[in-house]
Amino acid sequence: MYNNQKPQVCDGTLLATGSYDDYARIWTTYGRLASTLGQHKGPTFALKWNKKGNYILSAGVDKTTINWDALTGQCTQQFAIHNKTQEDRFIFNGWDGVQALEMKQV
Repeated sequence: MYNNQKPQVCDGTLLATGSYDDYARIWTTYGRLASTLGQHKGPTFALKWNKKGNYILSAGVDKTTINWDALTGQCTQQFAIHNKTQEDRFIFNGWDGVQALEMKQV
């Protein structure tokens, strides 16, 4: 993924989302679509950046996990999962400043 010929990585300027349309997407903080990651055969629920921010791991209900190069949007590895995705985590900030962690079965 390039912006004016400079590679971008996850340094707080990008956001990854998954959805029910089988795709994961990388967005800029300005709301512009930077890349579409499409190889799942079902909703994509879990996404995780690596520490350096140059790879994204996605998991879908199709029982696959895919490692993506965040710079190019290309699949670098794909793994079969034997069971469905077990949980997803959401953190909510309450009006009182208390954070709550909710875990859901997918």
